[in-house]
Amino acid sequence: MASPDELWAGLLRRAKPARFEPGSFFRLCRELELVDAGVREREWVRLRRKLAEPAIEKLVSRVERFEQGKARARVQDRKDLILLLLGAPGRLGRVAEGIRGTTRVLKLMFVTVKEMAAGRLVKNPYQFAAYRFGPFTAAVYDDLEVLVRAGLVRRERLGEDGMPVMERGEPLDEGFEFNGLTTQYRLTRKGERFARALLEDARKRKPDLEPGLGVLKTRLAALPLRALVRYIYERYPEFTTESEILKDILRDNPA
Repeated sequence: MASPDELWAGLLRRAKPARFEPGSFFRLCRELELVDAGVREREWVRLRRKLAEPAIEKLVSRVERFEQGKARARVQDRKDLILLLLGAPGRLGRVAEGIRGTTRVLKLMFVTVKEMAAGRLVKNPYQFAAYRFGPFTAAVYDDLEVLVRAGLVRRERLGEDGMPVMERGEPLDEGFEFNGLTTQYRLTRKGERFARALLEDARKRKPDLEPGLGVLKTRLAALPLRALVRYIYERYPEFTTESEILKDILRDNPA
C-alpha cells in the first residue's frame, strides 16, 4: 500500500493545477480511499488548496487592477455571483448582511441560477446535479474557499449568542444536519468595494438581477434551512432523485 506522501506526490504530478478548476480534486482524490480516514481528510484539504492556487492568484490580480484603476469591474466569473449575493441587503435591511451556512449559500446560488438566469452573465456558470441533499455542485464550495483566501469574503464561526468567535482548526458546520448553523460568510471591506462595482455592471446588463437578489436575500435566506430546501424540492423535483432526505423534508409541509 502506498504511503500518504506517495499518493499525494502522485496526485500532484497528474493534477497540473493550471489545467484544473478547484472542484476537480473530488475526482483525483479517489485513490486516497486506501488510507486512514483522518489522513485522507487532511490530504483532501491539501490537494484542494493546491488546486485553488491559480484561481486565487488570478482573482487577486483582477481585484488589484480594479483598485488601481487599471480595469473596471465586470461580472464575468461565477465567483462574482457569490459576491453579488453576499452584497445584497438582508432581512434586517442592511447591505451585505452575512449568510449562515455553506449549504445555505449553495442552495441560494441554485435559486439565483435557476430563477434569475444569472448564469448568463458569466462564462463559466454553475452546473448543478441531483445529489444526496438535492441540487449540488462542488464548485460553490471551492469558490467560497477561493474568495476567502483572496481576502474578499470572511468566514466566521458564530457562538451560541450569534456573535463571531475566532477559533482555528475546528470543523465548519456545512448545515447538512439542519441544526446549529454556526458558520457565516460575509464580505470584507475589499469584497464590499468590489461587489458594489460588480453591481453597477450587473445593473446595466441585467436590470432585474438586483431586485431579485434583494427578494432572495430578505425572504429565502431568512428561512430555516429545512424550509429553504423544501422550497427547492417542491419546485425542482428533477433535482431530488438522489436525495436521502426527500421524504423527511416533504413531510414538513402540512399540505
